Amino acid sequence: RTMIYVTHDQVEAMTLADRIVVLEFGRIAQVGTPRELYRRPANLFVAQFIGSPKMNVLECSTSNGSFSLSGGRGGQFTGKRPATKIGIRPEHVEIGPEGAGILDGTVDVLEYLGADTYLIVDGGSAGQITIRASGETELGIGDRIGVVAPENRLHFFDEMGQAV
Repeated sequence: RTMIYVTHDQVEAMTLADRIVVLEFGRIAQVGTPRELYRRPANLFVAQFIGSPKMNVLECSTSNGSFSLSGGRGGQFTGKRPATKIGIRPEHVEIGPEGAGILDGTVDVLEYLGADTYLIVDGGSAGQITIRASGETELGIGDRIGVVAPENRLHFFDEMGQAV
């Protein structure tokens, strides 16, 4: 049986649906299972709509098989066309020592939620990034960290916001 259910609540949609149709300005942006939309968003709108807290998006440039962040470092890029933005979900960011990962930053905000702690990190000219860390983290406001993003967890988007 098929049932159509309309909601603006992504948590409700992810919980109830076998397949989701995400609309952007009245047009279909992507159709897929909750897992497909989470793992392979078709564009920036879907990427930031699915997931809580929303995906971090930073400016980047790509060339010759690598990417570099504005105000950060870079890594390998295997896209078929140039990307101008890179996305990483808060739960996929790892914390390393300063100098490790794609950028360095300063912990600005800690939101302790029990099992999880959300860190809001100021990455300078690279931008702000949210990290979902363990509730057991010993980090404090003002601590300097390296923001580590495993390459298999990075999402790249072109200048039109389409996934690369």
